[in-house]
Amino acid sequence: MDNDMTLGFAGFGNMGMAIAQGLVAAGVAASGQIHVADPDIARQDAARAAGFHVAPTLEALARESSVLVLAVKPQQMAEALEALRPDFSPSTLVLSVAAGISTAFIAERLGDGARVVRAMPNTPALAAAGAAGIALGKHCTPEDEAVARTVFGAVGIVELVPEDALHAVTALSGSGPAYFFHLVECM
Repeated sequence: MDNDMTLGFAGFGNMGMAIAQGLVAAGVAASGQIHVADPDIARQDAARAAGFHVAPTLEALARESSVLVLAVKPQQMAEALEALRPDFSPSTLVLSVAAGISTAFIAERLGDGARVVRAMPNTPALAAAGAAGIALGKHCTPEDEAVARTVFGAVGIVELVPEDALHAVTALSGSGPAYFFHLVECM
């Protein structure tokens, strides 16, 4: 990944943390390239402990990021996008891991021409053994696909799918590992 690139994480829960740490562990990004905004003080402390920069607000994160990973809960997405919009640059690539939130929903709120990739990684990404389906929004370029593949490839395998197939990816990829883990526990 380009050394000048800054990866912003709006939300630093389990998935945001897994992806950020996976990028550093895989040598894709340096810890100094990772910026985080999360209202939870414990999450901010975890980000600092990992060597990541903590942005004071989502607005500041929008200004600092060349790639912006939306890792907030789906029910918080509209509010987060509203905070990001004033300082959002159309040159910023957006990667969303929020289940059920379409690329069109995000693009409408960030402004015409926003380049949005929707991804559905799964929990094995926490151990760099995940699988992610990605879908490109209508303004994405081949370079955007390459960046998304690099980011999510740091924590597992990546497959490009049509956006309407992400619901199936969510059900199978999200529930599949849990079913397997339950089966192992039963044995």
